[in-house]
Amino acid sequence: MFWWLTAHPDVCGSSVKETHFFDDEIYPRFNATANVHEHGLDVYEKYFAQCEGAKVVLEATPIYLYQQTAIKAFADFLPKPKVLFVLREPSQRAHSQFRFNKYRLGNIDLGMSYEQYLKKTEGSANNPLDRGFYINFLQPWINAIGKENMLVVQAESLFSNRVEGMKAIARFFKPRSKLLRWFRLHEAKRNPQNAKYRTTPLGIKNSTACTSMDSGESADTALFKNELNRYATG
Repeated sequence: MFWWLTAHPDVCGSSVKETHFFDDEIYPRFNATANVHEHGLDVYEKYFAQCEGAKVVLEATPIYLYQQTAIKAFADFLPKPKVLFVLREPSQRAHSQFRFNKYRLGNIDLGMSYEQYLKKTEGSANNPLDRGFYINFLQPWINAIGKENMLVVQAESLFSNRVEGMKAIARFFKPRSKLLRWFRLHEAKRNPQNAKYRTTPLGIKNSTACTSMDSGESADTALFKNELNRYATG
């Protein structure tokens, strides 16, 4: 998503995708060289030195969803920033957390199984299953910055219908030029073998991130959609 958005001519991304500037101090990937606890926003702005004149400036640190420091900092900003949450199916996100910590961060013993990891983290803030109850983490963000400054997107729906998903995101960020037309052309250039598919206009449907449940879907998918519906109507 970061690369899709920052390729747009009106959008500029941070020099590193995940700045971790607003992480809690206890988070394993805490940025000791640039963080809101010890540094001013002038340090944060250095990540965007290349963004002068951009209509939309952004970064992408997914863990902010769970970070109290980020919530507090964003609540104090005037005007309030816009925050996009792209949420995966909970079971997929949970196992991805396990793999990321085990093979990328290296803070899980290579001999530990997924089941053992779930047991070890049970009852802790790092439990991957608890983190899948997204509404529990979205509500503090609503309280801090207001629902009007948030967009919640289901990752699986976005990737299965990129054009409609990007249209919704474009309306949220409101970049100057026509993002939908640009997105079709950009995808055609990146994926010439799929150019015909990428540039074919799709019919407009009345759809939201909270789609109705499909027959035969997993219990996790049903739970996820229910959580999104709670967010949308809460």
